[in-house]
Amino acid sequence: MSSNKTAVLFFSRTLKDEFKAKSFGLNRTGFSSLYKFFVNKTLQTVKDSGLPLIEVYSNEQVGDTFGERLTHALKTVAQQGFESVIVIGNDAPELSASDIQKAGMALQKGYSVLGRDDRGGVYLLGVDLSEAHAIDFESIRWHSDSVHHQLSGLLNNVIDLKTRLDLNTYEDVNFLLRFKSTLNRGVRLFLRNIFYHTTGTIRAYLGFNPFAVTVRVVRGPPQFAF
Repeated sequence: MSSNKTAVLFFSRTLKDEFKAKSFGLNRTGFSSLYKFFVNKTLQTVKDSGLPLIEVYSNEQVGDTFGERLTHALKTVAQQGFESVIVIGNDAPELSASDIQKAGMALQKGYSVLGRDDRGGVYLLGVDLSEAHAIDFESIRWHSDSVHHQLSGLLNNVIDLKTRLDLNTYEDVNFLLRFKSTLNRGVRLFLRNIFYHTTGTIRAYLGFNPFAVTVRVVRGPPQFAF
């Protein structure tokens, strides 16, 4: 899919800021690997969707609150000549190129798009930039369980994508590995490697940046077994 009218805005913290916000109990080395993995996976997903990508990290964002920073970023995207935007972050590993393509097609038909996460927030926001200036994003209680509900009340003609899990805590990773089957084997093995001690190695295809990487296999404690 290609479109010159819709861009994907990757709106993310830097490694340093993300570590301060949520380390998952990992040390800096482990978290650095996890962060880079998710960023690279997300950027490859956007590439696979065929839509233009704009990256804006926390050290480039302007404003004191999340709402202010997002509003400024949307203006920047509009100034580049795009008519609509799909905003995503780095913490929804289940996000697919198909999700982004569906959002892009819905925007072309005049709809707004929300991807609801499992806590009532959103992992994806798609809006028409000609209407975005009238949306009071600063009134949204970001990082609460009512973000999806609030945005649904502010946006017009909303289409909801499939609910996805986002990762904010160690328990989220636990749930993802135990009950979710949407991730390919390489991603699951990588996560197990990051969060466990190791006993051996296995080579697995990750499904992005096509290369085989060595990931360590471990028998986890009972609550992680799957």
